[in-house]
Amino acid sequence: VALVMARYVGFTKVGGKTLDYQVLLPVVDIQAGGSVDGLGSTRGLADIILVSTLWLHEDAANQSYFGITPYLYVPVGEYDGDKALNPGENRWRGSLQAVWSKGLSERWVGEIAGDVMVYGENDDYAGGRTLDQDPTWRVQAFARYLIDDANEANLRLMYVGGGETQIDGVDQDNNSGTVS
Repeated sequence: VALVMARYVGFTKVGGKTLDYQVLLPVVDIQAGGSVDGLGSTRGLADIILVSTLWLHEDAANQSYFGITPYLYVPVGEYDGDKALNPGENRWRGSLQAVWSKGLSERWVGEIAGDVMVYGENDDYAGGRTLDQDPTWRVQAFARYLIDDANEANLRLMYVGGGETQIDGVDQDNNSGTVS
């Protein structure tokens, strides 16, 4: 899998609070191999992602921050319901995330985040079938080490739950419940 992501980031103030906004434009090149070689390959524009964080609490002196971030995945990516691999998903997705960040020392930062993702319907799944998906939720804990002003190393522990899919109304019994 190769991924190139064009990213536009801007900052402004809203009611005295910092708001950052982003547009992410992913382009992918996927080549199946090994036991799934029969899936083939695909490349092209994936779904555009619109992101914006409103920092409700900013205390630079104590290195303490809290923000709320909505994500919107716009289904403009290339999609063909007759192919197994696609850059786009042919459905809307949205997520709402909350994150708390606290500087632990000059170089270490701890973060805790939680979010819920909701999914729209894909009405052209696997050759015209309908794919629905229950919401997923995720809890993450991060430890970030700031190497310098432009680089960092991260450790992450994450739990993801929910997300069972239905194809033409039939439950697929594939709820997530994974730790990584």
